[in-house]
Parts: sequence; structure tokens; C-alpha cells
Amino acid sequence: MLLPDGDGWRLPRPVFDNSDIRSAIPVNKAMTEQFGLRTSLLRCLFHRRSGDGPGVIRAYAMERCGEGDVGPRGARWVASHELADVPLASDDDRMALDAWIEGVIEPKELRAAWYSPGWWDSAIGWIDEVMAGQGIARSGPSEHVRSWVLSSIIRTPTSHGDIYFKAVPPFMAHEGAAMTAVARECPRMVPPPIACDAQRGWVLMSDFAGRSLADISEFERWQDAVRMHARMQVDQAGRTQSWIDRGLPDRSLRRMVDLIDPLITVSAKALSDGPDGLSDDEIQALRGLSMRLKFMCARLADFNIPHSLVHGDLGGNILVKGDGEFVFFDWTDACISHPFFDMTTMADTVFDDNVFRGDESVGVRIRDAYLEPWAKYGPMDRLVQAYDAARPLGALHQAMTYMWILTNIAEDARWEVEVGLPTWIRTLLRLCGQ
Repeated sequence: MLLPDGDGWRLPRPVFDNSDIRSAIPVNKAMTEQFGLRTSLLRCLFHRRSGDGPGVIRAYAMERCGEGDVGPRGARWVASHELADVPLASDDDRMALDAWIEGVIEPKELRAAWYSPGWWDSAIGWIDEVMAGQGIARSGPSEHVRSWVLSSIIRTPTSHGDIYFKAVPPFMAHEGAAMTAVARECPRMVPPPIACDAQRGWVLMSDFAGRSLADISEFERWQDAVRMHARMQVDQAGRTQSWIDRGLPDRSLRRMVDLIDPLITVSAKALSDGPDGLSDDEIQALRGLSMRLKFMCARLADFNIPHSLVHGDLGGNILVKGDGEFVFFDWTDACISHPFFDMTTMADTVFDDNVFRGDESVGVRIRDAYLEPWAKYGPMDRLVQAYDAARPLGALHQAMTYMWILTNIAEDARWEVEVGLPTWIRTLLRLCGQ
């Protein structure tokens, strides 16, 4: 849809307040209120420097929902093959349209399914089909909540409260099976999904309705949460193969050793340029860690803590419900690995001034609460030694997760998540004293 601008045409430029490229609600709302169109967000095409002058611009691709909406007076709908002959008033618009054709219209290997027009209708059809089969009545239109390279989320109001739909890429399609199994074996941790379509990576869930633990500075709540998570891991320590059979990745220490050199090679090559890239000194330090990291894996293995189910992104994905119960959600990064990685990486992303205002003793007490259920594998002082040995390897584990993500998504969408790899590489260097 193009709007007249002097002797040329321009794309609609909705005004809204949104710093999160993943959030669909503000941009869809702005399109309705300012241009009279009901839309679903396909994707943010880019966030880059403007071609017309200083500053940055962000371009979104959206799909019109509802044939009755035509847009504001004077608007012109143009087919992609006609765009080359349309005079545009802005270089930014031409850049956005070129990105749209390349990133949405033209076929692209590993592209997220929800980035393509027509996907919204198929998702809504499945949601309605599942709800009808379970006697759940829709009480209002569905709302697109989020769309980015790793997921698309839709909220639907119903007679049973809000219901959430989540789609993930094929390499994360094990999430539904993981949630179902955790709900069955550890019902206090997560409610069972309403439905799953493992082939398409779709999950339908009830509203978890809670407050993020990351917003709560009561360390007793944190102790209770990490203790519960550790008990689950202890219970699952002897069932690792069953989880791998469900499609969860094998991130055992043995596999990590095999991936250390590829990670260093890829990181040194891919992160040597750009504003978030590694400096020459950082790359040199990383290359010097290869043998040391392999020895660290061997040392951690010597503590004989068994591998278990690892959530992979625990810090911001624990909710506290009104009755004091917890919900552990977002299992896309779930895998089989050293269990302490969940706690060590959470400590490096959550236990800071934003939560506990620099009280280091709180972090120690939360760590000890997590280690208590592991007492069958050694005395507390030895468990603390194992925990300390796991800290830098937890950062290595996260760096490997981001390498796994980056190699499984379309190249033109990697910018959405690429900051994660250098962030965890720098954390690894810091924890190794580099």
C-alpha cells in the first residue's frame, strides 16, 4: 500500500512507541487506528541506518486481515512486479521494498513459516479447530502478540480465558513434546498444553497468568524456584535417552568438547566485523582457550554429576502465580546437558543489581538452595566446587546454543538474534579471566 507524496509515492509510516522488534501489538494497533487496516505482522525486515539522512529506520512487512479494509483515501495497492516503475519519494522506502521482495516474496531456505503471507489464516484455522473439538468458545478476535525469527505468538480470548498459540521453527519443534512430558512427570512446574502439532511446531496453551520471577527481589521465592527445578533434574537424571528420543538436542560434555573448535572458528570468522563484533584481542584470547576449555569439560565430568534435562533459558522464563506456585515456560532451548548450566547461566544474567541490588550473599544462598537436592552426589563443598567449575562452561553452552540457532535460520534473519553469540563469548572470556 502506497500513499501519495508530492510527485511520488511513499509507504505508510505509522507512529507508535515500541522498542522491541518482536512485538506485534503496537504496530498492528497503529495500522488500524492511523490507516484503517486490520493487519497481522509478518516480520521486522530490518533496523538500520537511514538512506535519506542521519538516524535509523525500521521496516515492517505486514499482511492485511479482512478484505473489506482498503486503507485511507488516495492509497494505492501495487503488485510487486509493478514496483520498479513507481516513483518513490524516499530512498528508505525503496530500501524497505527491496528487503520485502527479498525477505518475504522470494523463496528463502530456512525462512520462518510465519514470515510468509497466508500463514495467519492457517494458524487461526487450527486454533479454531482445536478449540471446537474441546468445547472452547471464542469470545473475541485473535490478537497477534509477537513475531520474530524464533516464534510467533497469538492470543485468543475464549470462554475459558485467554488461550495462547505459539509457533516455533522446525529445529525447536521439540518444545511441545518437552512441555507435555514435563507437565506429566512434574505437574507443579508447567500446565500441560491444550494441543500440539509437532510436525509444524505449533503449541496451544492456557494463559499462565503470573508475575515474572525476574521482577521479584524476594530471595526466598528464588530459593523455592531453583530448588524445585533441581529436584526435577535429579529425578530426570536417569532418563536422558528418553528425552533425546523426544527430539531434544544432545549437549553432553562429550558433544561440547567436539564443538569447541568449530565454535571458535565460526566465531572468529563471523564476529570480526560489525558494531557488536569481537576485537582482535578478544579473538586471539578465544583462540587460545581451546585446550583449556576441553580440560575444563574433563574436570567437570570428574565430579560425576549426571547429565539431565536442561531448560536452557531459565532466567526470564519463570512465573510466580498468585498462590505462590511457579510456572516454568518457554522450553525451546531444552536439551540434555550438564544440569548445573541452568543455574550458572541464570546467575550470570539475573543475579545482578537489577534484582538484588548488589547483595552477593543472596546469590550464594540461592546457589546453595539449588545444590541441596544434589546431596546424593556429594557433600556441599564438593557440589560448590562443581558449580564453580560449571560457570564458564555454562557460558560456553549458551554460545553453542546461539551458534545452533544461527545455523538453523535464514541468513537475512540472523540480525534478529546475532547479538547473543558475542555476548556469551565475552561472558566466557570474562569467566576464564581473559
